[in-house]
Amino acid sequence: MLSLYPSRYTFIKYEDLCRDPYGQTRRLLRFIRGQGGDGPNAENKTVINVKPPVGREEDRTRLDPAMYQDLPKGILDFLSNHLHPISHGKLEPFTTERNTASMYQQWRWNITAKQLESVQIACKHVIRALGHRLFPSFADIL
Repeated sequence: MLSLYPSRYTFIKYEDLCRDPYGQTRRLLRFIRGQGGDGPNAENKTVINVKPPVGREEDRTRLDPAMYQDLPKGILDFLSNHLHPISHGKLEPFTTERNTASMYQQWRWNITAKQLESVQIACKHVIRALGHRLFPSFADIL
């Protein structure tokens, strides 16, 4: 699709969106507006520290709004409410409120060796086409 319609198609990996939701949202909005990836911030990368220094847990989720002044307020509010939920206990299983930066790799701690093997056998062509790697052994997922 990208080769057929380069100005009408873009690709965002789930992992990139989870690691950098504000930057990827900025990139997507620029694409929709026809601004593409040109300019001084072509990579549109922002940094979310997934592993904060000891004693600085709040630094993981607190982001400087000044970095995102080009995003509409409604989008900033949505992202803030859904990426940094204030939870009074356990989150509901079907909510859209998640700290995605800390959750997108959670499968690594829940999958079994048999499940990993089954998924890699069934999906190896798609995994490679999306630019991901196959794990040679179960020990390599951690």
